[in-house]
Amino acid sequence: MAAPGEPRRRRKAGDPGPGAPSSPGRDPAGRPARLRAGTFWLTRVVILKALAFVYFVAFLVAFHQNKQLIGDRGLLPCRVYLKSVRQHFQGQASWAALSYAPTVLWLLDWSHMDANLDALALLGLGISAFVLVTGCANMLLMAVLWILYTSLVNVGQVWYSFGWESQLLETGFLGIFLCPLWTLSRLPRGTPTSQIVLWGFRWLIFRIMLGAGLIKIRGDQCWQDLTCMDFHYETQPVPNPMAYFLHHCPWWVHRFETLSNHVLELLVPFLIFLGRRMRILHGALQLLFQAVLIVSGNLSFLNWLTMVPSLACFDDATVSLLFPSGPGGLKDRVLKMQEEEAQGAQLRHGSSTRTGPLGASPRSAWKSSCRARPAPTPARRVPCGRTTSSSASPATCGGGPASSPPTTTAWTGSCGLQPSRPTNITSGSSTWQAGSWPTMPRLCPCWPSTLLRAGTPPGGSEGNTTGTSSAGQGAGMPPRASGGSGRGSAPTSRHSASGT
Repeated sequence: MAAPGEPRRRRKAGDPGPGAPSSPGRDPAGRPARLRAGTFWLTRVVILKALAFVYFVAFLVAFHQNKQLIGDRGLLPCRVYLKSVRQHFQGQASWAALSYAPTVLWLLDWSHMDANLDALALLGLGISAFVLVTGCANMLLMAVLWILYTSLVNVGQVWYSFGWESQLLETGFLGIFLCPLWTLSRLPRGTPTSQIVLWGFRWLIFRIMLGAGLIKIRGDQCWQDLTCMDFHYETQPVPNPMAYFLHHCPWWVHRFETLSNHVLELLVPFLIFLGRRMRILHGALQLLFQAVLIVSGNLSFLNWLTMVPSLACFDDATVSLLFPSGPGGLKDRVLKMQEEEAQGAQLRHGSSTRTGPLGASPRSAWKSSCRARPAPTPARRVPCGRTTSSSASPATCGGGPASSPPTTTAWTGSCGLQPSRPTNITSGSSTWQAGSWPTMPRLCPCWPSTLLRAGTPPGGSEGNTTGTSSAGQGAGMPPRASGGSGRGSAPTSRHSASGT
């Protein structure tokens, strides 16, 4: 017996008690429910926001620098470049010229190139900011972002010839197929995250890291001697304030940095192909590695961009830590979607494993069909006898649903199961179908064996059945074990009685 103060302690501790219903998004114990592994709804939102952030930075840089670099009075005007391409292809903007330098600037007026460049950058800024803030995107928006930045890269000449420009275009091209075609929703139910696109992102980070490690091994002897980090911080393109302190670290720290760089770029990428846990470990190590590079150097948005394909190594159960767990949030909605998907899978599994009388074994068919159903009105139960009620509870025991007319005597055993007794309700007559009587071993040990051999149930007579039986039909009596030629055939009985 529980102590009197136990309910109060439960209320103070926040325990809903054994009989209290659990709130949405929480387990029966009241703790916030955790997402299951294997889905990538939240992962797609994280990847899209990270990619939109990189796009936003790239278009912001283009807006501030394009006029000075490739504008009308820039160092390398893009108008002069496009004219030279057109002259190379016989003085006209043909398909060959468009394929050589694909850009939407071919379709615009060249007399105001600065305005054209600003328009492209501002349009890209607006779309990327929308995706970054809302987390909503479709293939149309991501394709527009990719086309806009491709138009700038293909006329940027030497200023857009760095590796992160082409890497952003490749990453952005994969991002197009990560979204639904038209729907602007963070969780489009009809378009789950494509596994092919996710593996495309994983393959991208594998190639980036493995290629960076191999080019270091083949490029300079200092990477093999583990001495490159001795002078890396003072020779990198744009050192930041932390580079000064890292440069003055002891020599063994620089050896460790060089060796760990080889491990992260040459060995860790293969963890992608070793299952979920190793893939998560790979993603975490790569994110940590890129964060260290951001702190210690300045390579524009290259390291931020390299984080984007690494996010494809995580599923919803991992990235759910980035989302609040309140009701109505993304995390709660994904949890409900997972529960609905699990229930649907159980229903599909149940319908696929449920077979008919011909497909299932006799024992399994008998057990699955003989399920006692609650009677609508109370009935007097007698072990292995008869119970009389105003409407007997039917049960299905191999021969189909039993339907008894009102005020019919229903026979039951001590186990509470009724035999298969299909009835034909015609003028109050009750008929036993010979083919419907089960011939398999009986489940109720108290069921009298004489019931299978005699037409009259034990302890009763024909006159106990209310109603009128026609000639040649037994009223409320099962057939003989050997009687009957099949389901629906004429009943076979040794008695022909008419009830009063």
